[in-house]
Amino acid sequence: MEDNILKDIDELKNSLKDSLRQIAKPIRQIDFTRENYNMLFPYSRIKTPLEEVKLDEHQFEKLEAKERQSILQAVHDTLKTPDIVINETRQSVFGDFNTAHLYAKSFEINGKNKAVQSVVVAIEDENVSISTHERDINNLVNKIKMPEQLIYASDEIGQVIERATGRQLVTVNPTRANGKTEPPRENITQNNEKSTSAEKGSELNLLYEKTTVNVDGLERECGHGVLDGFKNAVKMVDRLKEENIQLKKENIELHKRLEQKSHSKNHNEKEIER
Repeated sequence: MEDNILKDIDELKNSLKDSLRQIAKPIRQIDFTRENYNMLFPYSRIKTPLEEVKLDEHQFEKLEAKERQSILQAVHDTLKTPDIVINETRQSVFGDFNTAHLYAKSFEINGKNKAVQSVVVAIEDENVSISTHERDINNLVNKIKMPEQLIYASDEIGQVIERATGRQLVTVNPTRANGKTEPPRENITQNNEKSTSAEKGSELNLLYEKTTVNVDGLERECGHGVLDGFKNAVKMVDRLKEENIQLKKENIELHKRLEQKSHSKNHNEKEIER
């Protein structure tokens, strides 16, 4: 019955947040070695419930460079057995819009329930995982603006929500025999795209890899890509704002002291004249 389908976006998001926290489990630890990486991802590929995904050729190095060695097994589990997959449309630096699949799985990390998210995009007719990292569960789920963006939910997530709300999820999910499903949407590699494959590869390198940008005629290096450089620039601007506020306070205080000193000097000169 239609009344048993979870449709309201706010109820959907709250139910997903609660269920993800409820089923969170500790990350299985595995030694961070190239051998283990190759064992988890033969030929740098993995079959997910929705599609075959290729791991970005520098994924192993990125995990090490960003000190994410502890989530190696979680990278595999997030893609192989995700809790949810969100379909997100992103605007590229070229101005066009591209689709990304956000695979996510909840874990207990440092005493907190968090999600590990893997971003999968289409590059040269392949679905490529370009980045995997920890994510706050609220931040992750809030990316859902419309119910149809939830294109996959695991059996466990669906059952937890159904027990809590008495309603079913509507997702593109080939494994949910008990849930109501819609016809599968197009694979992200089948979408019409404005930018060429070369542009996409160049865009990703620009965002995530070491690069240089010209600023007012000077070459500036971004060690981990423009995105990381932008984050650092924002942090620097925030720090300068704080320093400016502090300097302003000190300047006001100094001005008060000078006024007091000038007033005291004038008072003493008048006393001498008398």
